[in-house]
Amino acid sequence: MRTKPALALFFLSLLLASCLGGGDTDLPGMGEPCDVTRPCRDGFCYGTPGRQYCTAVCKGDGECGPDLVCEPEEEIGNRICQPGIRCVADTSCPLGHRCDRERQVCHLSVRRDLCGSCTTDAQCPPGGICVHARSTGERFCSAPCKGNDDCPSGYLCRSVERDGVRYDGTTLPRQCIPEAETCNAERPLCSPCAGDWECGGELDFCLENRLSGERRCGRSCKTTCVWNELLGGHFDNVTGEPCSSGCPPGFACLDVGGGHQCVPERASCDSYCDASTPLEERMQCGPGHACDRSSWSCVAATDGRTCSPCVAGSCPSAGSRPSLCVVNHDTGESYCAAGCSSDEECRADYGLGFSCREVEGRRVCLPDKGSCATGSAPLGAGCTSADDCAGSVCLLYGERGICSGSCSEDGDCGDARFMCCALAEEGAGYDCAEDPSEGGGICVPRGGRFGDDCEPGRPPCEDGYCLDIGSARVCTAGCGSDADCDRVSGRPGAFHCSRATLDSEHVERVNVCFPAGGGEIGSDCSFGSAACADGICLERTLGRICSRSCSQEDCPNGWKCDLAPTLDGGEFRVCLPP
Repeated sequence: MRTKPALALFFLSLLLASCLGGGDTDLPGMGEPCDVTRPCRDGFCYGTPGRQYCTAVCKGDGECGPDLVCEPEEEIGNRICQPGIRCVADTSCPLGHRCDRERQVCHLSVRRDLCGSCTTDAQCPPGGICVHARSTGERFCSAPCKGNDDCPSGYLCRSVERDGVRYDGTTLPRQCIPEAETCNAERPLCSPCAGDWECGGELDFCLENRLSGERRCGRSCKTTCVWNELLGGHFDNVTGEPCSSGCPPGFACLDVGGGHQCVPERASCDSYCDASTPLEERMQCGPGHACDRSSWSCVAATDGRTCSPCVAGSCPSAGSRPSLCVVNHDTGESYCAAGCSSDEECRADYGLGFSCREVEGRRVCLPDKGSCATGSAPLGAGCTSADDCAGSVCLLYGERGICSGSCSEDGDCGDARFMCCALAEEGAGYDCAEDPSEGGGICVPRGGRFGDDCEPGRPPCEDGYCLDIGSARVCTAGCGSDADCDRVSGRPGAFHCSRATLDSEHVERVNVCFPAGGGEIGSDCSFGSAACADGICLERTLGRICSRSCSQEDCPNGWKCDLAPTLDGGEFRVCLPP
């Protein structure tokens, strides 16, 4: 299903370690350099040639020693001890980072909303916690609560732990936590996908059936967690205790290389669903179908909803609205059409591409294309052309196409996760900063807000600016002064207004809010020159460090000013450490 080329090095290192004598105290320890001639004393050797180090699978930072942090590694499919940027002050961190002195870890000086990715509590809403989810390995922000009524839809108010340790040693604070126990649940098991980033948690893979070319989301699982039909739930077949990392009926927990995933036993995800709301049913099963959770499969709806099949030329009422059996003589289809009073009502129930029209003297919801069988993919579904979509628009969104449609205001999209953005001039894309009501708009997923991650494959930034600071990419905003950044971030002094270059064919300079902190001389620049305030990063024996151009009196005490090569291939007079 999924190849993991880097694992060849991983397993080779394990083999050599066992053959060459793991008890030798002269062999490198955790975090120290290693290679095939010097296997690790403990754990295994991992990394790229010339930058390999000893590591081990871990659950928390406490298992890794003083200079390593426990973070997910995609190539292995688990959390391992990795070199971290430890710090005692902001000046030892990369540009845009600050030092969390409690954990001694550098973190981006941005504040994320509920469920935003995080490194420390300082990045989360006031009173929130950077939660480390054991089941997925994710770190995400929670928010304080007293009961479920304090949390938004899809979240529960629960007691939580931080890194497996009681938060204050005596009581566990109650926080809003996603009911799905992951903040990346937009694409659940068996959903179409283009890459791992679209699927569930950090350990859920986008799997490819090489015979059919089908690419669908898997789900991380444990081989001992199995479905018990009699009890109607997942239970550990060793301990007998309830568990939450198992596979639904019709799926097997298989090792796909780098981790175990739920894989359909029939090698196809066709008709699978786990929807519990009308919106989820629309996305997973399409129009006229419902999710039968007893069999976890999409079936023809029998409630008279639009696009469900007619039975003997008639349809049951869809709730309180009578349905009509409609015949399309051009396609030969017959399907139910639910009663309606407005286009808005139809879009709310069935999404873009449906409107309220009169048939045989009655107003009913009908697909704009007249067909329920083809070209009826809902808003947000994957597409390759406009013909696939009910809304007749296939929108290029990041690295993939998603179904969209025309609009003049947000309500036209019929889905709170989408907003109406003005069409850009000459039809090239969209502009969410302009009013769509004048020249028409298009439904676009609500993008990343200020401070959100905007790595490739993530939603584009609502303000249009994705800032690359070397260690990460974050959504930012245009500005005229530092005061503008204080206002948009809500954290005075955390950002400053600075010049940046747009990544485009035409070099253009703009002012954007840039995270403050770090990047001073001597700080870590493992991520390259972008991590340094002066843009100068030196390769040293003990790693990469930031420097600055100089004359002799410009360098810190003990440093000297001399010619030295930099990472970008130049040679400058820079400050060199003792």
